[in-house]
Amino acid sequence: MLERMAPEGLREQLSQWIADDPDPETRAELSEILAEGVDARLGACAAPPLGFGTAGLRALVGAGPARFNEATVRRLAHGLGSWLLARVPDARTLPVVVGHDARRHSARFARTVEGALRARGLPVRVVSTPAPTPLLVYAGKQLGASCTVVLTASHNPAAYHGCKLYGPDGVQLGAPADAELAAFVEGAPPAREIEIAPLGVAAEALSLEALFPRYLHELAAWRPETERATELEIVYTPVHGVAEPWTPRALAAAGYAQVERVAAQSELDPEFGGLASPNPELPEVLTAALELAQARGAELLLANDPDGDRLAVAAPSATGRWLRLSGDDVGLLLADHLLAVGPWHARRLVVSSVVSSPLLGELAAAHGARWERTLTGFKWIWRAGWTLEREQGQRFVLGYEEALGYSVGGTVRDKDGISAAVLVADIAAAAKQRGESLLDVLASLYRRHGLWVSAQRSVTLERPERLPSTLERLVASPPVRLGSHGVTRLVDYRQGAELRPAWLGVQALLELWLEGGGRVLLRPSGTEPTLKSYVHLPVSVPSEGSLWTAREVGQAAAAALAEEALSLVADAVGR
Repeated sequence: MLERMAPEGLREQLSQWIADDPDPETRAELSEILAEGVDARLGACAAPPLGFGTAGLRALVGAGPARFNEATVRRLAHGLGSWLLARVPDARTLPVVVGHDARRHSARFARTVEGALRARGLPVRVVSTPAPTPLLVYAGKQLGASCTVVLTASHNPAAYHGCKLYGPDGVQLGAPADAELAAFVEGAPPAREIEIAPLGVAAEALSLEALFPRYLHELAAWRPETERATELEIVYTPVHGVAEPWTPRALAAAGYAQVERVAAQSELDPEFGGLASPNPELPEVLTAALELAQARGAELLLANDPDGDRLAVAAPSATGRWLRLSGDDVGLLLADHLLAVGPWHARRLVVSSVVSSPLLGELAAAHGARWERTLTGFKWIWRAGWTLEREQGQRFVLGYEEALGYSVGGTVRDKDGISAAVLVADIAAAAKQRGESLLDVLASLYRRHGLWVSAQRSVTLERPERLPSTLERLVASPPVRLGSHGVTRLVDYRQGAELRPAWLGVQALLELWLEGGGRVLLRPSGTEPTLKSYVHLPVSVPSEGSLWTAREVGQAAAAALAEEALSLVADAVGR
């Protein structure tokens, strides 16, 4: 059923956008939507305008200022050029690295960015073939780039596209730079008027092949000298993404040659084999890999997401049952490994996002290391790491967030699923050398430092504009209990930023602490109209019986609590 007709102001805005759009396909698409005149469809094309979220820009591909398309990419590139010329003193001599993943339109959007930047007189180095985000970020660091631009939507569904931007320090752009850049983009000319340098005048090509040995050399410095079994049976999937062949090559260079690919997911496919979402956090994404791992009797399963910056891990139990490790499991394993036997430094630093497990703090303290929490996103994790390294002499060892993102050392100043895969294989191989499994190592960690369980749930909001007022009511009258847990205090991250470090600034995030040390966090997504809840609960470790059974029971309780917390807000906002 058709909804009410769009207001005249919106129709005028979109009519002007059509006139300024250089792409005949999106002009025709938006013209058809405009002729249909349905308010909801027109509004979705126009508002909210395309903007920076947790990790760069991301939106559905389609027509209009709120979508990712040729016109919005041109204006983004023009604004980026203006920002670089205004803010980076050597912008006309330092290169801009431009690369892309294998999504539909990726190469075309990358050429648009290249052409718009070169038209502004900026030197551009282009990786012309699809490439993993971590290696592109590494290339930018190695070349001293003024900016690295990666056209990717990471693990989002095939209908999405996006762009990640990294500054001269090799870290994702964050506040206040993202707001400054957004202002330059808003002030860009209409897309049709933006000059694009002729594609026949090629930017200087950049080969990742030449840089990959350096990347592996830097990574090797973070691989502790321990006894490891090299005959480790690994099943690997890139989930139709660009980490193939780079992750298997990194594993082979580290001594792990027995890597079996999931053939059906090893070819580049912008539709991701029909998966609703290629996010390896979702159980169905690993179904084919788990079937192969079971059939082969493998000892480890590794999966990257389509742009190679995340890593999912699974391992078999003593009974042959395969368990998927959470992002917290892997982050804690990596931290314990690197702090126990990694490169020594007197002032070691580990960093995690505020929605990741608090257990990292206890683990860091046990190893005499410093722990910092940040807002969600690696732009904040590395803001903390880079600042504390420069100003206080800390040594960044590991950063992680529960959404399968890990950064080892300073090789890549963002999450990197390739280096993480090598380090996880090292942990599993060292365990095998001792006659243990990866799950044995994880169980030992939890028995030493305490078992925590976690759960994350999300819900799509029909009326996201109501969320701020709903959060206000929740802050004014916090719940006394959630499930069987008493609520001891509520922290509102929209307030009090002046009392916290820069990487724990203002964010629409509420943290409810529970009796016994557990906590619940609520925050809206940075890129989608969804509300997310995160729960972390301490669980008693049984002296006898299965730790994994205790964990499953605890996870079920955490999931129920996450759903209840969502309902506190979502029911009032409108699901």
